[in-house]
Amino acid sequence: MQCSALSHVTGKARQTCVPKHTSKSGTLRSFNVSPKGSYEGILMEDAEGLIQINFPREWSSTIADLAKPGRKIQAEVEPEEIHGHPAHPVYRLLSIKAERKTISLEPSNGDAKNTFKGKVERLNYALHGEVNGAILETGDFLHVKPHGAAALNLEIGMSVKGSGPRKPMVGGRQVIEAEEVNGIHLEKKPKKKAPHKP
Repeated sequence: MQCSALSHVTGKARQTCVPKHTSKSGTLRSFNVSPKGSYEGILMEDAEGLIQINFPREWSSTIADLAKPGRKIQAEVEPEEIHGHPAHPVYRLLSIKAERKTISLEPSNGDAKNTFKGKVERLNYALHGEVNGAILETGDFLHVKPHGAAALNLEIGMSVKGSGPRKPMVGGRQVIEAEEVNGIHLEKKPKKKAPHKP
């Protein structure tokens, strides 16, 4: 159990203890908008009143496509860390179900869902013009960063397979943050070259 002090719009603070992981169901009233313009949470009305459920901004379009205001939803949540004086209970989203479809935000415990296999359809470029990955035939973006692209010698038509975590992107596709491709382990940061000694 986790206890949180909650200050409601009535101004009356109360101490509430909730399980670390719990289910919530109710009506989606609206989306919370971040200062950067993307959705970062939902406001849902359940049997106890209005609650707020936060999620990472990169999930905004995926969740907005699934759940619409006024519709019934089910959510697996855990208590959010409390800051200041919240007007209602605040949670962090683990998974959401609407229209018979479920989206899980929790990382996979196994490696099966983090593996990929495909063929390079076109190259993708960083803002400064270097190749930083590839768009696969599936439409997913294989992100390897410039030093990874150089190590792999990425080119159109190349077959690739490996592993790495995924996150959603526009159009229902995914960004694959590659950790290993074609047997080559990709470092998160390239090694700095030692200064040349005359």
